[in-house]
Amino acid sequence: MVAETAQPIMSELRRGERRIEWGAAALLFALLVQTAGIVWWGARIDTRVSQVEQKLGASASAGETIARLDERTTSMLTTLDRIDRRLTATEERQAAREGYGR
Repeated sequence: MVAETAQPIMSELRRGERRIEWGAAALLFALLVQTAGIVWWGARIDTRVSQVEQKLGASASAGETIARLDERTTSMLTTLDRIDRRLTATEERQAAREGYGR
């Protein structure tokens, strides 16, 4: 049914001569432009995704660095507490020797 009512892209005018149906040509042109637009849009999205992946990769290594620095800070605090306890004990022993602690 559709084939009977559809007009061909080119209709025959005279023997051997053909004429282009501009409506069908315009539709074909519009489809080609839309396809090109979709391909261009897809390429831009791919570029953006690549940039985001690079940023995430850099952030992941920064996260590891922060974790290592946190461990170092905890270790430094433990060492500092130990030094503080030793210093306090030394001061108390010295005060006891000099008679201030009695």
